[in-house]
Amino acid sequence: MLVSIHGKASLVAGCGSVAAGGNSGSMGAGPASAEVVPVTVHPGERFSVLVQTSDGPYAWNQTGRPDPGLVRLAGDFDRGTCPAMQVGCRVPYYHTLIARAPGATVMTWNYRDFGCPEHGPAPKGRHCLKVTQVKFRITVTG
Repeated sequence: MLVSIHGKASLVAGCGSVAAGGNSGSMGAGPASAEVVPVTVHPGERFSVLVQTSDGPYAWNQTGRPDPGLVRLAGDFDRGTCPAMQVGCRVPYYHTLIARAPGATVMTWNYRDFGCPEHGPAPKGRHCLKVTQVKFRITVTG
């Protein structure tokens, strides 16, 4: 995943090279773990998480939403388009938020590779990721 704060540098989070397009060969099989990514913004500042999408065999889904008193969802904005009449096409999108008030909150995203078991060892010949969750620790400074 990629975090982009309007007017500032971006940072990559979670699952090796997922921000660049999917599965990563850099992370081995083993117990699942979470990566915590600190994000610091000011009230009124806009920031986005680039969510990679796929027709399979993997997906990201948001399971923990940030405190709406501190951070407001501005919307989800597609990063590209699909050719006309193409069935099943999905494009990455920016999950964009706006900081509202000082404080700290967490936003959680889970990664699921449907070819890997949720628990236990990877199937023979399959490389499953260790990081299956990314938590964004969002601090809004006044």
